[in-house]
Amino acid sequence: MKYKNNNRFEKRNIKDFEIEYNDLFQNESWIIEGNSLDYIDRRFIESDLIIYFKSNKYISALKYTYRYIRINILKKEIRLGTNGNADKFDIGAIKWILNQYNKKIINLSELMHKYNHKIIIIKSYRQLERMMKELPTECS
Repeated sequence: MKYKNNNRFEKRNIKDFEIEYNDLFQNESWIIEGNSLDYIDRRFIESDLIIYFKSNKYISALKYTYRYIRINILKKEIRLGTNGNADKFDIGAIKWILNQYNKKIINLSELMHKYNHKIIIIKSYRQLERMMKELPTECS
């Protein structure tokens, strides 16, 4: 398990990770964002709502590249938590998106089927915007 610290991915101690997750799940409300499959079963069990962004892997790779250009080259925005440091372009991330993403989704299929009553699948930003308008105020 890894996490980003000062713009570097570092290995996380499994005990610290478990403590952090247990503390998180004690809160009345929480959001976990990202594509890590660590503790995914527990995330599904504990959640009230799961928003799954289903996207084409080629579009995802392009958006990753565009985000890097927008942030680090064009300086159009500042990413929180980077302490002003530029992200490095990670060709490994592009390879993962193109080669591993679909395999991970196949592994999620059974879990998603089991908890389909909690899942909203979003396929476009337009659909996301519509959904956000429909959510109760305390969720948005």
